[in-house]
Amino acid sequence: MHIQVSGQHISMGSSIQEYVIEKISAVVKKYSIEAQSGHVHFSKHGREFACDIVVYVPCQLLRYSSCSCSCSCSCSEATTTTTTTTTTGTRMNHQEDT
Repeated sequence: MHIQVSGQHISMGSSIQEYVIEKISAVVKKYSIEAQSGHVHFSKHGREFACDIVVYVPCQLLRYSSCSCSCSCSCSEATTTTTTTTTTGTRMNHQEDT
């Protein structure tokens, strides 16, 4: 699975890219998702970092979002809540047990 990591006015170093790929791969493996690709986008809002994750799965679009004090924390928080959009437009929210 190809995962693209980008940032809006934020430099994305290799360590955060590796961390993001590791976290996304763990979620995909945990739920046996057959993902085709994914995109992770970081942006900064004041003192917080926002992380928006989209994973493309056949007939579905998985979205993760979070804001936190650092890129790695926002990525960790984003991967615990999932919003699934199917091709019919149905939205389902999932909360991972912590």
